[in-house]
Amino acid sequence: MDADMDVRVLGDDAADVQDNILSDDVVRKYGGASAIAHEALRRTLTSCRPGTHIFEICRASDNFILEETAKKFPDNDRGIAFPTSISLNGIVANYTPVERDTDPNSTIKLGDLVKVELGVHVDGYPAVLGHTFIVNPSPQQPVTGSHANVICAAFLAAEAALRMIKPGQSFREISKVISDIAAAYHVKPVEGTNSYLMKRYLLESEEFIPNLHDASTMDDQTAQQIIGTNDVVCLNIVMSTNPTASVTEYPLASAVSHVLQRDPTKSYPLRLATSRAALNDAKAAFGPFPFSTRALVDRNPKHRLALRELVSDAELLVARAILTDRRAKDPKTTGKKDTEEPVVVAQYKMTAIVLPDGTMRLTKGFEPPFVQSVYSLQRRPDIQELLNKNVPVLGGINSK
Repeated sequence: MDADMDVRVLGDDAADVQDNILSDDVVRKYGGASAIAHEALRRTLTSCRPGTHIFEICRASDNFILEETAKKFPDNDRGIAFPTSISLNGIVANYTPVERDTDPNSTIKLGDLVKVELGVHVDGYPAVLGHTFIVNPSPQQPVTGSHANVICAAFLAAEAALRMIKPGQSFREISKVISDIAAAYHVKPVEGTNSYLMKRYLLESEEFIPNLHDASTMDDQTAQQIIGTNDVVCLNIVMSTNPTASVTEYPLASAVSHVLQRDPTKSYPLRLATSRAALNDAKAAFGPFPFSTRALVDRNPKHRLALRELVSDAELLVARAILTDRRAKDPKTTGKKDTEEPVVVAQYKMTAIVLPDGTMRLTKGFEPPFVQSVYSLQRRPDIQELLNKNVPVLGGINSK
């Protein structure tokens, strides 16, 4: 192992000491992280008003997380586990602008479908959340059509998957129910999106639950995986109104990526002093978690000069691509009929702990927006019964 490697990245290495998830100290840290994440999400949702630039909202949310974690956990490593990202309409993930730019999807407008996701950690124990809502121009009237279908499907699939998580439950069966709910609402899970088992200082382990159930392509290892006691699961349900639900990279006017993450397995003899300074600052400030390019540049504007060497040349920082639905990338591909609705993507994200006698969610989710779909789960009484089950919430943290 590289002597300079940050031990915090060894998520399931014995040397990293994956503490007993049931210990009072660990539960306290998860509870603290989830409470701050919940409040940050609530504040962010209320800030998403027409005409507001996403840059300003994301920066305010991340600053709130840093202030709250420092205030409540001064003696622990703490901070952002995933930077606040706000992705509009057909954009899937990782949209958190570096600056106040003129990209058409960087300002919130009436009618937008808005996805917000963020994460907080305390001592490496992460709590991540994601929510979708619509900037409804007529709040007293329900949103209908494809927007309603995709929101209903994503929300219900997340709630159903949560209730399926228990010791011994197979990944394959959870994935199948997610895809079944999508089919009932005539939408599709987005390709390549998954729910992950998390570990200390590790958001995405090698164990994951695909949103898109395809028995012909699911590898044997994933198909045979089962949920275990003390697992921590990040449920990340992402649905699209595009029948193929394929994604591509969003075409940014600037070449600067929005979300970065250190790759601690690589080493490279950096030529520039500015690059060495930026890398050391990133390691100290963000550890192994993803962070926004904005946050790195905010710490020192000179760090922006180091991005090319760190990302493109040395690959010591890995850029997370801004993903968008392939049809949403080019409005011309959404159809020639004026009445055809544009492609949109919905996401719901939550964190759950698997206990010996069941599952506990870290925070109670926010209610979905006022929507009305022509579809339902009427023909799936088994899923309706599943959704009627109660899931306890850690510390009784409820939505506001």
